[in-house]
Amino acid sequence: MSTHKTHSPQARPPSTSTTDRPRMSDEGDLGGANGHRNGAGPRGCRDGGGRKAKATVSPAGGIAETPVTSGDLSAELPTTAFAADATDIDGGIKEPDGMTSVPLSGDTQHLDTFLIGDNDEIIVEDPHVKRGGDSTIPEAAFNFINSIVGAGIIGMPFALREAGFGLGVILIIAMGIITSYSIKTLIRCGVKTHKPNYQDMVMHCYGKLGFNLLSFGQFFFPFFGMIAYSIIIGQTLPKVFEAVFGHGFLSDRNTVITIMTLFLMIPLSMNKHIESLSRWSAVALTGVFVLILIVCIEGSLVDPPEDRGDPVAFFHPRFVQAIGVMAFAYVCHHNSFLIYDSLQNTSERRFSIVNYSSVTIAAVLSIMLGAGGSFAFGNATKDNVLDNFAIDNAAANVARFFFALAIMLTYPIECFVAREVIENYFFPNSQPPTDLRHYSVTLAVCLCVFIIALSIEDLGIILELNGIINANLIAFVIPGACGAKLLVGETFYKGERIWATLLFAFGVALFVFGVILVAIDSSSTPTS
Repeated sequence: MSTHKTHSPQARPPSTSTTDRPRMSDEGDLGGANGHRNGAGPRGCRDGGGRKAKATVSPAGGIAETPVTSGDLSAELPTTAFAADATDIDGGIKEPDGMTSVPLSGDTQHLDTFLIGDNDEIIVEDPHVKRGGDSTIPEAAFNFINSIVGAGIIGMPFALREAGFGLGVILIIAMGIITSYSIKTLIRCGVKTHKPNYQDMVMHCYGKLGFNLLSFGQFFFPFFGMIAYSIIIGQTLPKVFEAVFGHGFLSDRNTVITIMTLFLMIPLSMNKHIESLSRWSAVALTGVFVLILIVCIEGSLVDPPEDRGDPVAFFHPRFVQAIGVMAFAYVCHHNSFLIYDSLQNTSERRFSIVNYSSVTIAAVLSIMLGAGGSFAFGNATKDNVLDNFAIDNAAANVARFFFALAIMLTYPIECFVAREVIENYFFPNSQPPTDLRHYSVTLAVCLCVFIIALSIEDLGIILELNGIINANLIAFVIPGACGAKLLVGETFYKGERIWATLLFAFGVALFVFGVILVAIDSSSTPTS
């Protein structure tokens, strides 16, 4: 007598267990590399003949699993299963590519995906049940854009000052292309290895050493990003509150950080699903648009003229520092798997729309803000362009408020990533987390960020190193290294392995030159 177990795909959390069985789709997802259409991965399906199997599908939908046995079908299945390691299956027909075709009988018009599991069980996925999460493409794009245009975008005018206006614009576009390619490589490697998250994919490629290295960078990049967000809130909102309410307790940075952390950022960070944050991402992006509009308009009205500085040259030799600022701004790779998994009916094709559109919009916004600030203040542009405006400038205070709002609504997404790394590293076989553990881990991360932000006002050197080390590691070095190893079988004319190797080399070069420049800048800074 056969038994079956049923579970709902949309309720199924990302898992790091190597025993988790991949799900397949016609396009490919992290659980079932490229599905039955192109036959990639250990399981697939095509037309053919072979042996019958018994399976059941839950009336409520979901995935039903039963051991493979001889006999009649009790559910509607596709006509053929393919198993890469099914050499012992009776009646199978060996294919030229080493796959064994296994015929199945039954009506095939309702079910489109299934696989033969590691223990020779048929796994059927109800096509009426959504794969992935609940986010539409626009909602996923909102979350992705918001993770890119966080604190880093405020430094784009400064980046154009460092690189020169012409070269700076070229670099923003080039870094966008590199970022988009590295995200594509990352997800493709995840699909190829059937791994549902960044850490498992790296573990597959480079073992425990690679896993530990990535976990370090993937946790500390968003963690220090959250600290930076808290510090920015403490630098901007007190000025706004003082302009509106006069000098008082809201003029104190620590008070403002405390209030915003306890009553806004921590509650939003308690969300269990990243797709639930998409509505706030739309609000945050509105704040960025307001910031760009005010900087461009108000910057053109700056008086006296000497505050503008000299025009920025087309090219400047400090372009390496500018690349560092742009790399920090563009990094969103620690969110990539989460965004991919949150997408309805997720697939490489659907995610590519999210990827390309998000990076393109982020690049356009970066150029707009960079050009507006650069034209307004020239070579006098500061690393935070809002600091170029007077404290009592009403329009600048509006920009400060909306940028702080955008930062506060980006904070929960970074917290989500940091929490996910902790779950995958310390509790890989205990998923999903209990409510108590979920809330405890979230609270612990946020309180650590809160304490550090209260005690530190200037994270300049730390953020710079965070960009050079952690951001570069998770965005360029590791995706390039994984792509160079996993894409060996790709056709040569596509150049996938070559491009992945160049991505890795770019990351290493950025790390080496970045560390050297930070060391030179630190040694040249006068000490008291």
